[in-house]
Amino acid sequence: MTRSQFTFVGTLVAALLSALCMAGCASSLDEAPAALSPRLLTDVAPLTTADRQRPTVALVLGGGGLRGFAHLGVLRALEEAGIQPDIVVGSSAGAVVGAAYASGLSVAQIEAIAGDLKPSSLIDLTFSASGLMRGDHIASWINTLTAGAAIEAFPRRFAAVTAWPA
Repeated sequence: MTRSQFTFVGTLVAALLSALCMAGCASSLDEAPAALSPRLLTDVAPLTTADRQRPTVALVLGGGGLRGFAHLGVLRALEEAGIQPDIVVGSSAGAVVGAAYASGLSVAQIEAIAGDLKPSSLIDLTFSASGLMRGDHIASWINTLTAGAAIEAFPRRFAAVTAWPA
């Protein structure tokens, strides 16, 4: 495969996954379950006294389908610079990478997982008014990735930003 063909295929896959992600993870529920009710960052354990000796560093990761794995380069650069974020916030693909990182996985571990990922394994199509994907496969994969730990138990503070359909 030539470089241009590889680039085209990669762009096509990224565009497909981005479109599916932007369409939203649909649910058969008419309202957000209690587990998905809005929470404020103030609900997370406060920083310790030792943490207050330096500025709080927040890392915010955005979406972008498979391009979200480009955040690994940012994490690698921060790691090499000795910068440890106190809190990681992510949306869409950034929430996936952020959850993996905040759960304690190293950048190298996340890179290995991303390299082995078959994007088609995350797709569970549905045809409803709420979106194109149920999101069950992504949720299951993330639970496996983070060893099923609740975000409150992550070694690094974490928040995922989302919007529930009105």
